[in-house]
Amino acid sequence: MTPLVALAVLMAAVTHASWNAIAHAIKDQLISFTLISG
Repeated sequence: MTPLVALAVLMAAVTHASWNAIAHAIKDQLISFTLISG
């Protein structure tokens, strides 16, 4: 695995974990749904 691919996978994992934490921290269901839906 090249360093570029390893970095891309690591960044994807960090982004996913951050997104998941933000989505679960929001208490308002409408805002959460809007954020997840795009």
